[in-house]
Amino acid sequence: MRCFAAPIAVFRLHGRNAEGWLRQLRGEEPAVREKYDYLYSEAELREFLPEIGRIRAEADEVFISFNNNNRDYPVRNALMLKRLLGQPIRTPADARPPDLFA
Repeated sequence: MRCFAAPIAVFRLHGRNAEGWLRQLRGEEPAVREKYDYLYSEAELREFLPEIGRIRAEADEVFISFNNNNRDYPVRNALMLKRLLGQPIRTPADARPPDLFA
């Protein structure tokens, strides 16, 4: 077994819209929407947790990018994954800068 430490690891999740990807493999030209129009379920995101945990132990920083870029799917999935990872989720009130005149 080979072990090493990497400073940065990146996961890029494109979705699992099988028909769109199969069309591309058949030499067709599916629209971007056909390939990336996918909302991961919580169960599907849970499948990634062991691998994310393993990589987190080896890398200094881990970034996860959702490229299922239709509708609000990337945001919804990112928030869902943050919750599954036990990370805090900032609410809009948390994100506002402090009132300068208070």
